Amino acid sequence: MPGDHITENNLKRAGILLQPIVGSLPYYQDFEQGPAGFLSNGINNTWEMGKPASLRINTAASGQHAWKTRLAGDYRNLEFSYLYTPCFNISGLSNPMLGFYMAYSFEDCRNFNFVCDAGWVEYSLDGTTWQKLGRYGEGDNWYDYETAQVWMRSDQTQWREVISPLPAHNGVIRLRFVIQSDLGSTREGMAIDNVHVFNGGALPLNWLWFVATSINNGDALLRWKVLNRSAGDRFRVQVTRQDPVSDDSWETIATIQARAGDGGQYMYTDNRSLKSGLLLYRIEWKKMNG
Repeated sequence: MPGDHITENNLKRAGILLQPIVGSLPYYQDFEQGPAGFLSNGINNTWEMGKPASLRINTAASGQHAWKTRLAGDYRNLEFSYLYTPCFNISGLSNPMLGFYMAYSFEDCRNFNFVCDAGWVEYSLDGTTWQKLGRYGEGDNWYDYETAQVWMRSDQTQWREVISPLPAHNGVIRLRFVIQSDLGSTREGMAIDNVHVFNGGALPLNWLWFVATSINNGDALLRWKVLNRSAGDRFRVQVTRQDPVSDDSWETIATIQARAGDGGQYMYTDNRSLKSGLLLYRIEWKKMNG
């Protein structure tokens, strides 16, 4: 403006995080092909994507790659950092859910009734205002310190699946993983893998695909992939000759148990002899708790 000799206020800077929008759901990402649109920033940020190589967290939940607060070491003192997901258009989901696999270890100060270091998840419906996602006791393995609604325990370095409902929203949602630390002791922090966004139902189950292929002169190769299974879940392979099918016609020919770190993908070959004609297959999924 005429007469304005103060140059310090002539320029304004802003940082913009531009993320892709995922509209095809269910969504599943194991980071084996790279960062997959996830990005990190913050104060003393240690988030890295690659092969975990810390003392206790030294594998991914599946495959080789995951995001972790420093792949080979601990997070920093006075860290306040974020790992952002892509944006998800969840307008078509009646019961949107977030699931992922996590291993973690923080300085745990619950015995003193305050938070030293911790991690949690936040969401935003407008890209500007952020709120903490979920509450202790809701979902599966969601937070371990009720007072502050955070993960804060030490040595939780075995990969486990965590699931939380997302807010119903007729539009786009954005998510970020947060860790915060104080001065003093540090740990290996938080590792994230196998992130999935899906439509929940009465049970936390979600099928991605099931394919049956004829091989080797009549054997049947069955392959399937699921989201949000837990170690100890069971898959029963069943077959019938009837068409149309009745519920009492199915014969169980194999039982396969889910394993930690298997990526949710399974296979079975029906190589029984004397098979002929039309065979129909199905997989029954039963959670560990029945």
